[in-house]
Amino acid sequence: MGKTPPKTNITVCYNAGGNIDATCTGIPGQDGQLQRGINTSFVGPTLVSGGEITTDLVTGLVWTSCHRGRTGIGCGTPGTETFTYAGAQTECTSLNAGSGFADRTDWRVPEIEEYLTTFDHTTENPSINSTYFPQTASFNYKSNTSNAASTGAFYPTYIQSSIGFGNYSDMHYLRCVATPRNTFIKRFIDQLDGTILDLDTALLWQKCTAGQPNVATCSGGTDSAFQWSAAINYCQSLSLAGKTWRLPNANELISLKDFRFNFGTPGFNALYFPNTASASFWSSSPVLGNPSTQAYVTDFGGSGGGPTLKTDASVRTRCVTDY
Repeated sequence: MGKTPPKTNITVCYNAGGNIDATCTGIPGQDGQLQRGINTSFVGPTLVSGGEITTDLVTGLVWTSCHRGRTGIGCGTPGTETFTYAGAQTECTSLNAGSGFADRTDWRVPEIEEYLTTFDHTTENPSINSTYFPQTASFNYKSNTSNAASTGAFYPTYIQSSIGFGNYSDMHYLRCVATPRNTFIKRFIDQLDGTILDLDTALLWQKCTAGQPNVATCSGGTDSAFQWSAAINYCQSLSLAGKTWRLPNANELISLKDFRFNFGTPGFNALYFPNTASASFWSSSPVLGNPSTQAYVTDFGGSGGGPTLKTDASVRTRCVTDY
C-alpha cells in the first residue's frame, strides 16, 4: 500500500515477571514503548443513500460498516451472513448494480492486506473497533487473496488478530470494500550489507534470521530461536549496517509477508530472505487477552500467525529498522 504500517495501538509494557511496567525499562524495545507506525483514523458508520459505510482516512479504503447479511442502524438485523469464495464475489459485485451501494459502484471482495488494516490489537473477540465496524463476528472473513500453489484463499480472523488459510468452499463472513484494487506485489532491494529494503513500507529488514553468520547468503551456522524477551534484547543489541535495530511490532512483521509468492516456501520471498525457516517469528506486541504471558508471532512457513507463549524457545527472530 506504499505506506508505513498502522500502529497496533498497544501502549503498555510488561516486565519479565509479566506485570505492567509503566516505565518500559524492564524489557526495553517493546511495542508499548516504541509505538511505531502511523495512527489509525476511521469515520463512520455514515449513512449514504440508505447504505452504512466506514471510511479509513489513512488508507482511503471505504468499507461496508456491516458485514454482509447484516443490515439496519448498528448492523442489528441479521440475515444470510456467510459465503463461499464464489458467493463472496457475487455478493460484493451485486452492490454495484444501478446507482450502487452508498452511491458507489466499485465494491469488491477485499485483499487480505486490506482487511489487516482494520485489526485493533487492543481489543479482542472481535479484534476490531466495534464503534466503526458494529457487530463484527469473532471469526473468519473471506478475502480475495489466493496463493497460486494452493486451492484456497487467505482469511483474517477477528479472534486475537490472527490469519489463516481455507478452502474456496469454506463458509466465511464477508465485508466488502471500495476504491481501486491495489496489486500488492512486494518490492525489495538487497542493500548488499546484510539488509533488505521494502520499498512499499520504507522499512529496512535484517536479511538473515538471527544466528545465521553469513550476512550475504544467510548460510552456515544455525538460525537461533529465542524466548520473547531474548528476541527483543537481541534486536536492541544488534549492530548491522550502522543502524539501530528493534523487534518489529505485529503490523510491521505482517507487512513482510508475501501472501502470493509461489517460489520456495510460501509466506516470504526466498530470493531476498534465503534460508528462512518455515517457522514462526516474534513480534514485539503482547496479546491483549494474555499480555503477561503471550505475544504475537507470524508464521513464515505459510499463512498463520497469532498468540504464542512468551516462553516458547522455538520462535525465530528477524529485526527491523527505519530506512
